[in-house]
Amino acid sequence: MPVTTDKTSLIAEADKCVLCGMCAPHCPTYSLAQNENESPRGRLVLGKAFLSGHVEATDTLVEHIDHCLLCRSCESSCPSGVKFGAFMDGLRSHLPHQEPEDDFANILIDQQQRRALNKKLWLGQKSGLLSIGKVVLDSNRKRLLKSLPKVQRFQELDNHYPAQGSELAKVMLFTGCNSELLGNTLVLTAIELLTRLGVSVEIPPTQECCGGLSRHHGDADKANDLELKNISAFAEDNIPILTLASGCGASLLDYRSLKNSGNSAESFASRVTDINHFLLEHLQSIETTFKPLNKKIVVHTPCSMKNVMRQDKAIPTLLKMIPELKVTLLNGQRGCCGAAGTYMYEQAESADALREPILADLATQQADILVTTNIGCSMHIQAGKPKAEILHPIELLAKQLDI
Repeated sequence: MPVTTDKTSLIAEADKCVLCGMCAPHCPTYSLAQNENESPRGRLVLGKAFLSGHVEATDTLVEHIDHCLLCRSCESSCPSGVKFGAFMDGLRSHLPHQEPEDDFANILIDQQQRRALNKKLWLGQKSGLLSIGKVVLDSNRKRLLKSLPKVQRFQELDNHYPAQGSELAKVMLFTGCNSELLGNTLVLTAIELLTRLGVSVEIPPTQECCGGLSRHHGDADKANDLELKNISAFAEDNIPILTLASGCGASLLDYRSLKNSGNSAESFASRVTDINHFLLEHLQSIETTFKPLNKKIVVHTPCSMKNVMRQDKAIPTLLKMIPELKVTLLNGQRGCCGAAGTYMYEQAESADALREPILADLATQQADILVTTNIGCSMHIQAGKPKAEILHPIELLAKQLDI
């Protein structure tokens, strides 16, 4: 599995930490709490002590571990190269966890449940019943409903979409489980954009959820099963695997350390790339133009894009190809926005506090549009009711493409 659950290996990873503290200024939860137990090195010490049998998994210890967003900002500043994300995922597989009231991870990994809930959410929004739910439901469910984007009905996808005109490239598209839960309009938009640019698109029909939520909640066996299925589904070599959500992309890249898979996991991970990064390289080799747009765009960079995929430079460069568009970065984002998968529901107070600088900066910059590459970040920021419209970069590029 991408993250070892072997206690000896996890302790060895924690032992790499020299307790220098260089990670602390980059940790969102430490910046909020100013508590050493809420820092990466604090969690490494706590985790090692538990794994070694020196302390029990008390409520307080589990709370400090659960507060971690797994943004992995600490990894980029660690001089010892501690794989903090891998350590935390492995540690959580050993900690006791109360079964959540709403197990979103189990819903997302089950195709039948995803599609059934998609229909219910769509009907609920159309009928107004979801608006009533925002008033009468408990706080966690209210937060979920308030963060929902406009839900579209899921549309069945073909396995192959040929390039329009001459085929200049071929890709495989990882659609992600949220596309079935919330509707796959973005996936269809990406297919339309790619094919119009001479790229044929393959949609492996047996692909599964990336396994990220299962892994981050400590269910290594379930994550391992999903990851092996995805490697099999995308088995065709030498074809790029494009992701639309950087959270999925980060999880897919972590497959490279999958055990008992030979070289297939490393080969799979080497082909994974963000769609914006692919498009920037592709557009440099063809002639195409975009229609002008006199708007101010602010680019939000998800932690998964910045700290794991590390392809964030492509997005502002790509958007600057649109004439008259003013593209700026988000000044208020010192770290994670607070979304972090289901963190925005489970750790509401911290999540909202981390979002505040982003909302303030959007207001200061008077942005027309905020673009982000991760669905969770989009939902969490949207729930803060900014005046700016929130879009995926692909939606904007497709709208402005002039062919």
